[in-house]
Amino acid sequence: MGSHKVVTRQVERFGFDDNPVFDKLMNELAYLAGYWRETKEDTLVERYQTILRALVFIGYAEELPLELELPDALMPAEYLELFET
Repeated sequence: MGSHKVVTRQVERFGFDDNPVFDKLMNELAYLAGYWRETKEDTLVERYQTILRALVFIGYAEELPLELELPDALMPAEYLELFET
């Protein structure tokens, strides 16, 4: 996928990444976050956390748009640690 800086530039410039895997993962996060807001199902949280951990593992280190986030208590530690001061 390239470095984190490459991903960030592509996302900022075009609003999407040219990597279909990255795009699919981000779309899945949006779907899961929205569906969780309707149902509050624990299985959705588990899937969401797995995907977000994978994104962090491959170098994603940006804050997610608010609509893609779950409450902090449900966000994976790997993601929250990126923004601790």
